[in-house]
Amino acid sequence: MKSRSSASATPDRMRRLEWAGWIPVLIFGSLGALRFSTLHNQTFDLAFYARMAHGMARGDLYDPIVGAHVLGLHLSPILLPLGLLGLMFGQVPVLLLAQTLSAGLAAQGLARLGAQRLGSWGALTGLVFALHPNVGHVLSYEFHPGTLALAPLVGSLVALDRGDARAFVWATLGVLACREDLAAITALTGLVALLPSHPSAAMRAAGRAVLLGSLLWPVVFVGLVAPRFAPATGGSLDAHFGHLGGSFGAALMAVFTQPAAVWAHLSQPEKLSYLPRVLGPLLFLPLLAPRCLLPALP
Repeated sequence: MKSRSSASATPDRMRRLEWAGWIPVLIFGSLGALRFSTLHNQTFDLAFYARMAHGMARGDLYDPIVGAHVLGLHLSPILLPLGLLGLMFGQVPVLLLAQTLSAGLAAQGLARLGAQRLGSWGALTGLVFALHPNVGHVLSYEFHPGTLALAPLVGSLVALDRGDARAFVWATLGVLACREDLAAITALTGLVALLPSHPSAAMRAAGRAVLLGSLLWPVVFVGLVAPRFAPATGGSLDAHFGHLGGSFGAALMAVFTQPAAVWAHLSQPEKLSYLPRVLGPLLFLPLLAPRCLLPALP
């Protein structure tokens, strides 16, 4: 992907547009901190991941919320350093601040990428991202490691655009440190790096490493780690796919052994409306660049 710069906007204006996304991000992040400090949170994930980070920082890998070893829940190594900071400054404040910073850096990175490819109007990409309802909901109410992955994920896209193989690999490692299932996205960014638009040998080598490493990471979790440490009931797979067998293998086999149940699961109204609800606030404009949508396919 070749970058295109714009001469139609002054550097000062471009800089302001690149930073514009921080405004809603900081507002939503402040609302999230205020909600917690006034005891108005009624959410599972914030408590779940705060307890996980706290336990990892103290060497206690048993999670009492679901009654299981943390390695059987998700692979989120990023929670260890955040948990150590949380011992000094409070677990929830640290998680909420890290999440806000990640979203802000992602908005700024998208703005710069948009400006390089589309000119001054493209710099509004970061602001549009920051105003997406899903971003505002998570920052103002919730916490999720996937939000921590926003900054390195955008960093990997920027590295792809620049053809910076080393930065691409490091950014991918940052994404994978947040949660194992994000490997489905990084595998496709690795595939993008192998497309003809990236002719350099270094970028192709990085793409192969990212693709193979991203495929291996969830295989290790699903095949080796989860069977040993996952809770018998109450885990993530059981909560979402218990009716299809409660494990990755059983859910996969259900496609062939229980096609009616799988179709009933996929055809629920809220699932059928998912893509329109995600793309609607963006006026369906991402569909104009299907090749760039490849990493979002999962």
